[in-house]
Amino acid sequence: TGVDFVDDDGRQNVSHRARLGTTMTTDQGVKVRFMLQDVRIWGEELNTLNDFSADGLDVRAAWMALPLGEVGSLKLGRQAFSLDDQRIIGAVGWSQRARAFDGGVLKLGVSSIDAQLFGFQITERDGRGGDGQIANPRGNEVELVGAHVRGDFGDALKVSALAISDLIEDAGRTTVGLHLT
Repeated sequence: TGVDFVDDDGRQNVSHRARLGTTMTTDQGVKVRFMLQDVRIWGEELNTLNDFSADGLDVRAAWMALPLGEVGSLKLGRQAFSLDDQRIIGAVGWSQRARAFDGGVLKLGVSSIDAQLFGFQITERDGRGGDGQIANPRGNEVELVGAHVRGDFGDALKVSALAISDLIEDAGRTTVGLHLT
């Protein structure tokens, strides 16, 4: 009782995050990753004998990465994605559920310059919730597309440029920025 010096409700919760996955790599360098994730508060199920809802169970990663010679790769599927210390886009691994994106990333690199082109489906108009109902029937589809270029110039300077757009039906938002480290 007395959590944070407030004497109202003394309940404490224990939550967990469990992940089980595998990565397979072929001799040609093709990688395939699949991972399940279960996040829940202990005791949240109403009955341990017949509550099979598993609301916290989801696919964390399901992607394939194809090498593109010596200069890059193409990764397609559900994946964690982070840029520049996660200041604008990140997998936020410190959060219990964390974040995964559905889409693709094209990575190219030459010398000390790396570039990424990416596109992700953020919201689908007819996306359905766990009960099979359309979650937001009046919502718009939203895609996130962008480009990120980063150059490392010794230990003293790292420069990256980012341009992203949220593509919303009949609207949108674009953000550009420069990150110096």
